[in-house]
Amino acid sequence: MRTRARPSWRLWFALSVTGTFVYGLESWRRHAARAAERSEHARFAALARCALGADAPRLLGSVSATRRRLRALALGTSLEPSTTWLDRCVPLARGLAVHAPELENTRAPNAAGTLLESRARALTAALGRVGAVWQARAGDPSEDFAALAEHLVATHAELQLATDGAPAGSASRGSSGPVAQGISGPVAQGISGPVAPGPWRPAPTLLLPLPGAVFLPSGTPARFLVGTPPPTFSRVRLLPGALSQEVVPNEGALQWHTVGDHLVRVEQPATGRAQRTLVVVEGPASTTLRGNITLPPGLGVDLRLLAVEAQLVGAVPWVLSAVEDEAPVLWRAAPRQAPQAAPLGPALPPRGPSQSAPRPSIALTTDGTSLVAAWLDRPLNGQRSVRVARVTANARGVVNRVVMPEDWAVAGRRPGLGLCASRSGLWLFAAGRDRWLAGVVEGGRVREVLRAPRSRGAYGEELTVRCGDEVLAYGQERPRGSPLWRCGADAEGPRCEALPAVLAPEPAGLGGHETRSASGQRVSHPEWPLVFVLTPDGAALRARAAGPVVSVARLDRGAAGWGPEVVLWDAQGEDPGGTVTDLGLFGDSARVVLAVSARDELRVTSSLDGGRTWERP
Repeated sequence: MRTRARPSWRLWFALSVTGTFVYGLESWRRHAARAAERSEHARFAALARCALGADAPRLLGSVSATRRRLRALALGTSLEPSTTWLDRCVPLARGLAVHAPELENTRAPNAAGTLLESRARALTAALGRVGAVWQARAGDPSEDFAALAEHLVATHAELQLATDGAPAGSASRGSSGPVAQGISGPVAQGISGPVAPGPWRPAPTLLLPLPGAVFLPSGTPARFLVGTPPPTFSRVRLLPGALSQEVVPNEGALQWHTVGDHLVRVEQPATGRAQRTLVVVEGPASTTLRGNITLPPGLGVDLRLLAVEAQLVGAVPWVLSAVEDEAPVLWRAAPRQAPQAAPLGPALPPRGPSQSAPRPSIALTTDGTSLVAAWLDRPLNGQRSVRVARVTANARGVVNRVVMPEDWAVAGRRPGLGLCASRSGLWLFAAGRDRWLAGVVEGGRVREVLRAPRSRGAYGEELTVRCGDEVLAYGQERPRGSPLWRCGADAEGPRCEALPAVLAPEPAGLGGHETRSASGQRVSHPEWPLVFVLTPDGAALRARAAGPVVSVARLDRGAAGWGPEVVLWDAQGEDPGGTVTDLGLFGDSARVVLAVSARDELRVTSSLDGGRTWERP
């Protein structure tokens, strides 16, 4: 009878050695897994605090909250090309990606796999790319930081999935607490890093529900005009702690535009086919004066060819009208009286319609006792000579031609003209694509003060003139590539100085700027709004829009360059699709007011210290 052989001691020894090895291996794996979990949580916590700030755990549960914080931090940095807070976070992100395989390699054999390594590498690549792009300030804040926020939240979620929501050994391990519990305690692990600065906060503003408003060039901090959805415009008044709006219907206007500090409308009268009714609205105040002028023969109803400027002398509107093929005419359009015409030049011979240009450039101002009108001759060899006349502001309307300096001519399809009667003199500006000219009207002649010939490229032909004790002249449609002049007077007489150029590149992915015309049509502009004003302390202040972002910068008197640019408002802070429609910058002897028009609202903020700090009016 055979008996079963008992296992030898060698078998028991082998089993015990194997068990001891497996137990030791599992103990090592668990210890390594706990160390890897703590290490990765510490690295991610340091990265999150570097990218988002000390309250990162509160933000990482939401992509939108993370995106808003990243955007706010970006807007709080200098707009000049330089390093950002993100550059300090790139080494932390690389460390997270390098050590991510340690967590995956020490997981239990039967544990589900994770995408932590790929998520960490994608986060590192996104962080490095956004940081490099924002060093040059050439990125798109909407797309760049939305993608970076998604990578941060996705990496955080993957880390939680890989570690059951919390670092090994923590009290919250395995609990059902909030998502952000998994990034606590990095300093205890010996891994720390820089903390993001405090987030940017927008300037305090007053809000007025007014969609799509476009600011008219004139106005004061207390009252200004805006073009609202056609065919209306609005007078906006700034009251203590509130904004008021007065909507003015504009249905009967065949043409309307701003002239100096008022708005001009051309309407069809009830009777008479040879006349149009000219409506003059005195600035933002609630004053409306009407007067009739006779249209030039052959103009018909094509009012796009009619140029109109107007000034009030007392209660009498004086109207300067011109078309391309006729000399300009100055009208005394007194109410309830027949209009009196004063031609400013000899009749011109007619020419073919193929050579005619739309609405010529003219300008009109008054010094209280006389009116000064400026216009351009027909082009000769590509140049248009500037002409000026002084007219007595009485019923006789005596016209006296003003002697012009030599070679006062500019080139362009429609060069701009500007006149300003200030304390320092009666200033005349001419803007062509080849040169800009500035002079003062002194009695019966114009004395040149400054000229800026263009060495390459072309200047903008549209001109904005801001009148005050000193005069500020800059380009309207192309301000970045055109001169910026401040003109006044000193002991030696009238003088002008060219202010430093604005070096403010727009992001590469920024779309074009569009507004609505008085007829409701889309108008495309070559540049985003850039406006200037002089502050009460004599500095120049600029405000510019770039998509949804509005920023300001100061130029102190005598400074060699513009100061740091500061962001005041972000249209996408609460509305991801928001954008800036237009900017208005108004100043007087006491304060500066910045008005921002967005898609559905108008916001206003003010400064009492020349643009250094901003507050709710």
